[in-house]
Amino acid sequence: MLYVPPFSPDLFDVLAYALEEAECWGHDLINPELLLLGLLRRDEEDELVGLDRLEVDAERVRGELTRALEPGPGRLEELYRPDADVRRVMDRAWRIAGEMRSGQVCSAHLSLALVLDGQCTASVCLARHAIDPREGWTRTYWHVREQYSRRRRLMRAIGRFIGIH
Repeated sequence: MLYVPPFSPDLFDVLAYALEEAECWGHDLINPELLLLGLLRRDEEDELVGLDRLEVDAERVRGELTRALEPGPGRLEELYRPDADVRRVMDRAWRIAGEMRSGQVCSAHLSLALVLDGQCTASVCLARHAIDPREGWTRTYWHVREQYSRRRRLMRAIGRFIGIH
């Protein structure tokens, strides 16, 4: 059976921002461009999201995306759904999280999945901003490992404090 790691809280924030962007743009399908706009909004709040690790000029990318996105017809359905490109990108983010032996899929994995995808407008936009996928992989890997080690040390300390370990 395939293990699918859960989403981290920061990735839930990114998805919530992508839904808000979909509403603003009149889309009922979530596409990778809306995910990237969600990542950029989350990146403004917290510099540990992943795009800063890839040295993305957020304003230039946001400007390019808003020029490329076309307004949708408005909300046609009750629920928002991911399109095929988002499913492919999220699947890649899950695989990246698994390969990095991460306990959760976080926004750093999503950022890297968008960079590596190469098929959607968001990925092409990121590629135009000279992001090297191999370097992005390395930076994301060490960022995730650092976060995991920090969280594990904290859990051990809490366990010792309350007498579990």
